[in-house]
This record gives sequence, C-alpha cells and structure tokens, in this order.
Amino acid sequence: MAMTFENVKDQLNASLSNLMSLVESTREPMALVKATDLKAFARAIHDDEKLKFDFLNSIASVDCGETFEIIYSVSSITHCSRLDFKVIVDRATAEVETLQEVWACADWYERELWELYGIKVKGHEELGTFLLPEEWTDGFPMRKDWQGPADFIPFPEIEK
Repeated sequence: MAMTFENVKDQLNASLSNLMSLVESTREPMALVKATDLKAFARAIHDDEKLKFDFLNSIASVDCGETFEIIYSVSSITHCSRLDFKVIVDRATAEVETLQEVWACADWYERELWELYGIKVKGHEELGTFLLPEEWTDGFPMRKDWQGPADFIPFPEIEK
C-alpha cells in the first residue's frame, strides 16, 4: 500500500520526533536531523515496518558558506514513498558518520562528500579519490571558496 506524504509525516512525528524535526516543504516531507543522530535516524527509518525506507537514492551536499547541508534522499519500495532528510554541519569541523551499514550503496556517495567537499565520513574505510586524479592535491572543488590549480579558468558568475 502506498503511503502519502501526509502518512510519512505523521509516522515520523509519532515515532521519531526525538531524532528529527520536520521542515515545511511544498512538495514532500523534509526532516532535519542532527549529525549526532544521523545513524540512529537512518537505522530507524530503514527498520521501521511502517516506514521501511529501504533504498538510498542519493546523498548530495550544498556549500552554504559557514555550513554544509548534506541531503539524503531515500525511498520505500514497499510503501511507494520518498523522504529527504538533511544534516547541517559546521564547515570547520564538517563530519558525519557512514551509513554503509544501513544502505551499502552509501559508499560511493560518501566518497564524493569527502573528495569534492572535504566532509569527513567517520567509519568509512576508503575515503580517497575516484573522480579526481589520484595525484590530486588542489583542494575540494565543490567548495565555494575553491580557487583551483594555476591553469583553472572559473566559469563567470551570471549577473541577476
């Protein structure tokens, strides 16, 4: 049976309000989770039979200046529903725990967090380059303040 977005919100509020808060969204539920509660929240939404978020769609990050927002997108194949949740971490100490033991495919996405943004993923055993050249030493290219190597030509900003 498919769960509506309202059903997902109700279930999250009923069983996991101690681990997250819901952020108003016009389209789908979005939960805000503290970095310290990330693994417990992920395990709970995966194992809860009423939610059963058994598929990790993606992990993405946004450089917001002083912080990074890490957005996790998950689906329930069983209940035909989706959920996005985010963790906000301080730029200077950007770190989250690995979710590979919840969703094995988190491996590649977490490697991207490290390689492109410099966000440490505790418990991940293979944080290294796989998109950039092995000899890469020019920083984290998805950070807003990244300058790039000497021959790098930045794309011009578009005036609004």
